Amino acid sequence: MDSIRYLEQQYGGRWCGIQFDFGERADKKEIPGRPSRALCSAAVQPHQWPVVLTEDTVECPGCAYAFGWKEEWELLTGNISEFSGLPERKAASILQQAPVLGEPCSRVTVGVEDNPDVLISFAQPETVMKIIMKWQQLFGWQVVVETSSFMSVCSAVAVRARAADQVCISFGCPKSRSYSNIGRDRMVVGLNNRLVESFFQADQKIDYIEQI
Repeated sequence: MDSIRYLEQQYGGRWCGIQFDFGERADKKEIPGRPSRALCSAAVQPHQWPVVLTEDTVECPGCAYAFGWKEEWELLTGNISEFSGLPERKAASILQQAPVLGEPCSRVTVGVEDNPDVLISFAQPETVMKIIMKWQQLFGWQVVVETSSFMSVCSAVAVRARAADQVCISFGCPKSRSYSNIGRDRMVVGLNNRLVESFFQADQKIDYIEQI
């Protein structure tokens, strides 16, 4: 299954595949990608894909924290507090709840076409609505949205989607909306490839039934 092609044909928009490499997986696979400073800005530059983020190249402290590369707790809480006007104790509480990788990865590759771990899109609300409807058709539950106005693409969508078979949604954070030039009518949505496969299999069954 071509996950990206399926999502673009079925739901619309442009989709970006993201791959997290750990240990031996990273050692065995060389990816000729350009270095990048942040996930959010790399995900909206298809003409440069694939793009590789590593501990040495990433410049966004929130991105580095989400991927387990740098635990600059005081720097991040200070940045959040200064930018938002929140007391540092509240900034620390928000940071503590942010999804992070359980172990540091070796690299994150953006713009992967073959079997990505996570797929994200800067999508229009109608696209997100269709995806939520498909999820509810499969599972019969409300979609629980856990998001933040900080570390919104790297943590709230990419890292969370990797671990959870959920539709992960974000409205961006001030920096990601600026770095990525996200339009006012766009939001961020992410799914892991397992969930996309479930969507695809469900649609295949529907097509088969309609042909009988």
